[in-house]
Amino acid sequence: MFKKIIMVLVFSVAFTVSAHASWYILNKDTNRAVSKIKYAPDEKDLASRNEVAVFSKVDIPLEDAELFKGKIQKRAKSQEEKNEEKDKKDKKNKKDADFESAKAKLIALGLTSDEVLALK
Repeated sequence: MFKKIIMVLVFSVAFTVSAHASWYILNKDTNRAVSKIKYAPDEKDLASRNEVAVFSKVDIPLEDAELFKGKIQKRAKSQEEKNEEKDKKDKKNKKDADFESAKAKLIALGLTSDEVLALK
C-alpha cells in the first residue's frame, strides 16, 4: 500500500509541469532567446556558445522572449518596430483601397465582379 501511495505521488509530481513549460536558450550578451527546448540543456555546450538556459512555465513565442531580472518575459517592441508594423499595415490598407477604387471603375465600365477579381 505504501509503495502505491509513493508511486501516485511520484506520477502526480512528474505530470504537474505545464504542457508549455520550456527551457529558453538565451544569448548572454543580448538576453534575446535563440532557441526553446523541452528538456534540460547541456551547460557545457551552452557555455561554449556564450549562452544560458532559463526554465519557464510561461509560453512565449521565441521571437518575443527575452530575459529580464532572471525571468523570461515577452519583449516589448521598440518604437522603430511599431512604426514599421504601422507602415506595413498602412501600405496594405492603401493597396486594398486602390483596388476597390479600380474595381468600382471597371464595374462601372461593364465588367462583372468576377471578371474584375480574375484580373487581380
